[in-house]
Amino acid sequence: NYMAKLLTKPLWSVSSLVSVRVSLSATQHELVGRLARGAMLPAATTENLHQDLERIISFTHAIQSVDTTTVQPLLSLAESNPCPLREDVADQSDHTASILGNSGEVIQSFFVAPKEQHFQ
Repeated sequence: NYMAKLLTKPLWSVSSLVSVRVSLSATQHELVGRLARGAMLPAATTENLHQDLERIISFTHAIQSVDTTTVQPLLSLAESNPCPLREDVADQSDHTASILGNSGEVIQSFFVAPKEQHFQ
């Protein structure tokens, strides 16, 4: 299928949009380091964090430089197939029983969450 093959390889990347790289100042670099140490992140993660922030800031500057004054805002991401809007009607009926039916345990009309689960 032509479309499936086309979608397997990106035609462009976000990094191609960013022509100028922004570097964190010494103060910003130190602040990120302090925040990372406060969050008890390993040193390697801290360096990756610096690089990620520089890329994010560079991309943000590139996006902000785009002139969109003549571009109409989108109502939907799928403009060719717009999502029909429904009439907003207030519903006064009580759906408590059907909503609480989704819970494993209920006490006095409240969901009871499991005590603790450890994810690995």
